[in-house]
Amino acid sequence: MRADEQPNFSPDGAIAWIGSLDKRLSDPRAAAFSTTGPGAAAMMACGGFGLGYVRLLADGSLLMIPGIQPKAELFDASGEPELAWDTAALGIDGRY
Repeated sequence: MRADEQPNFSPDGAIAWIGSLDKRLSDPRAAAFSTTGPGAAAMMACGGFGLGYVRLLADGSLLMIPGIQPKAELFDASGEPELAWDTAALGIDGRY
């Protein structure tokens, strides 16, 4: 979780980041943004719960399922989004 200098949590609404392990995660970039916008109110309300899952796949792609949003996403090995699913269709209630 990130904050700015004030400290305002998630000032741009980012809730998940992708970075390079070979660069020791010094190059993070936002991969998912809160549906509640800057401040990520949904995440702040659920801080004591499991907030989601990421599965790294053999081809370098990854599947991300934020526990607080109604969407699962597949990213390719370069971190670009490829597919998205409504989690309700998967039987997961991720709505805030």
